[in-house]
Amino acid sequence: MNLFTKKELVERLAELDIFETKAAAKTAVETISAIIIEQVAVGNQVNYSGLGKFYPYKLASGKIVPKFGASSLFKQVIPQ
Repeated sequence: MNLFTKKELVERLAELDIFETKAAAKTAVETISAIIIEQVAVGNQVNYSGLGKFYPYKLASGKIVPKFGASSLFKQVIPQ
């Protein structure tokens, strides 16, 4: 398994010519990440259609941690 980094995600988006610049692609990735983190931090679940759910999860100790649950579509494309 290889590691695909945020930097590589930005570069891939820039290659698709969706954004005018690589900097704009980076801003989009960072903004999406920040919004997801912000929403989970205040107790909300974020449903990202086709990808999955980001949500706060309360451990037995009472500590709340972020969790991710992959969507059924995402699960289907992962080789078994």
